[in-house]
Amino acid sequence: MKKRILSILLLVTIMITQISFMPSTVGLAENVNAMSQQIDTSIKLILVDLFFILYSLKFIAKRKCSQTYS
Repeated sequence: MKKRILSILLLVTIMITQISFMPSTVGLAENVNAMSQQIDTSIKLILVDLFFILYSLKFIAKRKCSQTYS
C-alpha cells in the first residue's frame, strides 16, 4: 500500500514538473521577473522529485534487505 502511494506521489510530482517547464504565456523578453520565478519554481520541484526518488529508493532497498536476511 505504501509503495503504491509513493509511486502515485512520484508520478504527480513529475507531472507538475513537466507542466512547470512549459513556456509561459507571458512574453519572454517582456517579463524577465516572471521567467526567473518560473526557473526558481522548477528548481524547487526538481528537488522535491529528487527527494521522492531517493525516499522511494531507500524504501525499496530497506525492503530488499529485510527480504534477504529473513
